[in-house]
Amino acid sequence: MKKCSVWVVAALSAMMALFTSCLNGGTNEQSGWVSGVMTRNMNAGGLMMLNTGGGMLYIAELDNETNYPANTCVGVNWMIDYNADENANVAQRGYYVASILQTPEIIEKGNAGYATDTLNLMENEVLLSSGYVTSNYQNYVDGWLMMASSVRASSSQLRTMEWYLSYPVEWKPVVYQGTNCYDFYVRATMEGTDETGASVTAVPQAYNVKTAIDRINSLERASGNELYYIRFKYATDTLNNQITEWRVSDPLYMQVTQQ
Repeated sequence: MKKCSVWVVAALSAMMALFTSCLNGGTNEQSGWVSGVMTRNMNAGGLMMLNTGGGMLYIAELDNETNYPANTCVGVNWMIDYNADENANVAQRGYYVASILQTPEIIEKGNAGYATDTLNLMENEVLLSSGYVTSNYQNYVDGWLMMASSVRASSSQLRTMEWYLSYPVEWKPVVYQGTNCYDFYVRATMEGTDETGASVTAVPQAYNVKTAIDRINSLERASGNELYYIRFKYATDTLNNQITEWRVSDPLYMQVTQQ
């Protein structure tokens, strides 16, 4: 039996419920990793903040619209001091002030849209090692799906890659363990033949799939469901420039969001 991961997309009631983190000894500090989307918080004087889907984080280094404009997807290794004066009255203010433990990572954006051809190879298409790998990047915020896939490539080849996430025009979910499951297709192109130092690398990407997720939520709400699965298909074999085999990732739980 395949294992299933939980990928919660509904905004959670508290930051503690979202972050995978640890308390540091006897102090009242917490640290961890999270990805999110840069948002201008008009309820806080227009400060640029990281929307994590479970709450807002104000990080001074990210309050820079030149380097981190709105809708930039960012991964951060953060630390919150709950005893700090700036984190008093959080419930009323609506965000935490955090510091960062290392340089933030901008998550590059891939291409997303309908799957119009799942038979023929794209020009310069490369077969992936995995369509989805568990990582610190996985999140869904404001229509942006942040995730990582893996591919065998050299550093020079990685710089040429373009990523694509697509979904059927006519979506017919399969039933997995009594729950509807929706498939996405993960594909990539790559240029260059220099394989010096090539290795299997997890590559984070952000895809705007709001149309797709809203569509699923609408279908599942209409059926009275609270959860569904998503999976990621990736090509693993070809013949005569056509894809002959698709593998699928382990299913991931998603929570139906309310309108």
